[in-house]
Amino acid sequence: MPPPLQGIKILEFAGWATSPFCGLLCADYGADVVRVDRAQDRGNPTPDLLYRHKRSICIDLKDAADIIKFKALVRQADVLIEPFRPGTMEKYGLGPEVLMKENRRLVYARVTGFRRDSGDKDKAGHSISGGASCFQGILLALFVRERTGCGQVVDANMVDGAAYLATFPRLMNKTPGWEKSKDTIDPDCPYYNTYETADGKLMAVAAFESHFFQEFMKTLGVPVDKETVESRQDREIWKGLREVIKQRFRIKTRHEWERVFGGVDACVTPVYTDKELDAKGYERQVPVELSLTPGLKIEGEGKGKVLIAGQHQDEVFDEWLGGPQSYVSVAAKSRL
Repeated sequence: MPPPLQGIKILEFAGWATSPFCGLLCADYGADVVRVDRAQDRGNPTPDLLYRHKRSICIDLKDAADIIKFKALVRQADVLIEPFRPGTMEKYGLGPEVLMKENRRLVYARVTGFRRDSGDKDKAGHSISGGASCFQGILLALFVRERTGCGQVVDANMVDGAAYLATFPRLMNKTPGWEKSKDTIDPDCPYYNTYETADGKLMAVAAFESHFFQEFMKTLGVPVDKETVESRQDREIWKGLREVIKQRFRIKTRHEWERVFGGVDACVTPVYTDKELDAKGYERQVPVELSLTPGLKIEGEGKGKVLIAGQHQDEVFDEWLGGPQSYVSVAAKSRL
């Protein structure tokens, strides 16, 4: 079976972190993602690191001929991703009310730092969470398009994206009876923390529930009684408990602790570096697999490759519009 987004054409305006991450998610699942770089950057390596599986063209939004070419690409696109502050695309005459007339099936995805209806709407922001939310919105819009034949405007922002990802702890703080559970996000919590081992590496502990906590302490070599288990959320005992755990972890290396906790159901795991994760095969697969399209591979990382702005200019126009002469004739007809 082909990747789930194969055949979907996406134009992604060059941005930093958030929108490129959204495009990366689309590309990893098979979409044809074309990064739209600035004309003045043509021939230079892009500063973005999230270019896996993408191609690049350059468009000058201040040039009338380039705008005509860009609109020709929009007519062939399924999705447009733009990361600019509110009003920027409208200033160039490329807002959703314009481009969705060019292509009624277009999913016009916008991601900003803050909500478009907030007082902070014009402020810059950086958070990868906005890219994940935008990706979710694109998938939903494509799903709706299958039923209606019409595209959607997807508005995503980083603040709502981060808040949505934090739904569980936020609801904890608001729900009667769960207030004591704030220890799950408290850096002082001794059983929801990381600890240094004898070789200077780290182990992660997330033994929140009572049975995990009891198993964790027993395996660590510090058996606890029922009273300690029941009072573990009392912040008065946290400092002393954290010190005991800290000293215990320092008597063995990370590898030794990994073997100790390997078969124990205590929510304790080693903390690997990026290099170790790569060597062990982590981050080489997409985060979600479908049963009929297993093993989608993430290729091209860490091999010294770079994406050059405009590197695929002729290639993209050839595939999307039938070649350079085709888009020139399209541009000429648009002037009539």
